[in-house]
Formats: sequence, structure tokens, C-alpha cells
Amino acid sequence: MKNPNIGYRVVLAAFSIALILSSPDLPDRMLGVSAQGSDCEVTIFRPSNGDTVEATGTVTGSATVRVNTHLWLLVRPAQLEHWRPQGGGEAQVANGQWSVQAQYGANGEQREFEVRAIFVNDDVNSQLNAWVATSESQGEYSSIDLPPTVDGCGTSTAHVSVGIP
Repeated sequence: MKNPNIGYRVVLAAFSIALILSSPDLPDRMLGVSAQGSDCEVTIFRPSNGDTVEATGTVTGSATVRVNTHLWLLVRPAQLEHWRPQGGGEAQVANGQWSVQAQYGANGEQREFEVRAIFVNDDVNSQLNAWVATSESQGEYSSIDLPPTVDGCGTSTAHVSVGIP
């Protein structure tokens, strides 16, 4: 027996696909970049909260990045106010995933650290890139205040221990 609603379903499906494909921000969404004004989100996958890590390691996660925002990873010793940007620049998000090398502390140091992924605007991104350039040229990586984050964008934090079983 023939289904009388089949034609309606085909037309509805075709219309839905056409509507999705005509979205002006589809290419950005496919690359993990969301449209201006929509939420941007970030999650740290590894290390997990409470993990024991080496003095250096890879931090991985997922992100949806808003246009004109930049994802940065920062680390600080627990109970201290100041942070150090990681990875030599903003995190590169590809297919909604990112990975950054982090330096938690000196080899042999036993301490707890806080790892935070944040979104910053273009101006703050330029300031952080200038900090990276100066730090690399001088070989000295001073700590900084937590940069201002983009309103409406999420952050992600993990607390880890270095050398503490």
C-alpha cells in the first residue's frame, strides 16, 4: 500500500536540507567556528581534573569559536594570582578540537596547578602575542594577570598535580 504522506515528507526533507545549506555561516560551523553573536564554548578533555601530570604535557579539548575571538590556554600554580600563557600563541581549533603544549612547572617541582582555557578578543590576543614574542626573545616568561575574557563565551578549568602521587 502506498503511503499518502510520502510526497509531503520528501518535500519537507528537501526544504530542510536547502535551508541548512543556505545558512551563511555553514562553512564556519563546519570548521568549528560559530557565527558572530552565538555562544562560544570550550572544554578541556585532558588532563582531567585531579590528574597527576609531568612538568610538561599536552592539553587537549574541544571548542566552538566565535568569529573575532581567540582561544588561549593559561597555567598558574594553585593559590597564586598570576598566569602564564601556554603554547606560544592562541590555540588552533580544527574540526572543533585543539591541542596545546603546556609547561606546568620545573622538573622535579611538586605542586598543584590550575589550567584554564579562555576566549579573548582581538586586542587582548594582540597583547598576549606581544607577551609571547617578548618572553621568547628575552628567555624570561613572567606571569600576568588573567586577561579579560569575551562576554558570553565559556571557560574551562582543570586542577592538576605535578609530581604529587
